[in-house]
Amino acid sequence: GWRVFDWESMEEGIRVSSLMSSFVAASGHATPARAAASKQVGVLYNQTILKMGQGDLDGALDSIAQTRRLSPPNAIVAQLEMLEGSILLGQEKQEDALLHLDAALALQADLPLAHHLRGQAFSALGKYEDCIREQLEYLRMLGDDSDAYLELGAAYESLEKRTDAMEAYRKGVECGEKDFDNRFGLARLLLEDGKVDEATKLFLESCGNAPEPTSYVEEAARLLYDADAAQAVLDLCAGRPDGVAVLYYRGYALSRLGRYAEAEPALLAGVALKSQAWE
Repeated sequence: GWRVFDWESMEEGIRVSSLMSSFVAASGHATPARAAASKQVGVLYNQTILKMGQGDLDGALDSIAQTRRLSPPNAIVAQLEMLEGSILLGQEKQEDALLHLDAALALQADLPLAHHLRGQAFSALGKYEDCIREQLEYLRMLGDDSDAYLELGAAYESLEKRTDAMEAYRKGVECGEKDFDNRFGLARLLLEDGKVDEATKLFLESCGNAPEPTSYVEEAARLLYDADAAQAVLDLCAGRPDGVAVLYYRGYALSRLGRYAEAEPALLAGVALKSQAWE
């Protein structure tokens, strides 16, 4: 899925101070008006990033348009094209996004993030081979990145290349202890292979790391229950807030284990909570 990147990150190779150096060098002996324009470019660029982070995509596009009218150098135009491509991707306008990302790379070839964004656009369009090519190029340029491995894993899965998908997810897991999506993807595939213990461990880690774990817990509980891993469902649901799905799956798992006296109150609590939501 689309996300707002940290555009100041050195790891992404696009630190604003580095971008502005080309403009400053070009305007070192410029007129006062040109020097003022250079400063304004920096203000508008940062304003664009701020608005993207706030979710004001239309406002960000307006800031980009204002920046372009100041005729910045190609190095900054390339970044503007990439920013606009990212915004259009967030608006689910993948074809338009690709046009801007292509323009960015035509102006400046060394833009790793443009390849990552192109990969996301191709994935949304169902062009998984193209997605894989772009994510591999991004990884070649910048090194390991959990988001790129997640995109790769999903693309390989869509092409029914399970071995490659598992390898991609594993590499994503190795990128950091806080990763949760790659862990979840790998756990799903391991569970399909009957590796319940390893899958359960990864599901627990994934749900523990996710900033909003409810949907992850519910999906993991469903998958484990369908795999007849009732005890794993209980382990997953232990200590979780009593949402409807958690209560239901806890009750189902207890029932499957023959612990009917414990199952009944969990299921009844789930019914009551669901009834409250309907009121």
